[in-house]
Amino acid sequence: MSAPDPSAVRTAGIQGVFAIVGGLVAGWLYDRSLTALAVVVAITQAVALVILVRVVAQVRRRTV
Repeated sequence: MSAPDPSAVRTAGIQGVFAIVGGLVAGWLYDRSLTALAVVVAITQAVALVILVRVVAQVRRRTV
């Protein structure tokens, strides 16, 4: 078995840190305002969708 790719390990670490931070922020907002939590989640999802669309378009251009 070969060693994991360092960039994959780094990416997983970054994702893990952001998951923890996101959970803490969501919990804090839940205690403060459900409306604020819903708005932050909606904005975060919209940004994620834009990033996903751009990455998929970039990958499709490379493979063609």
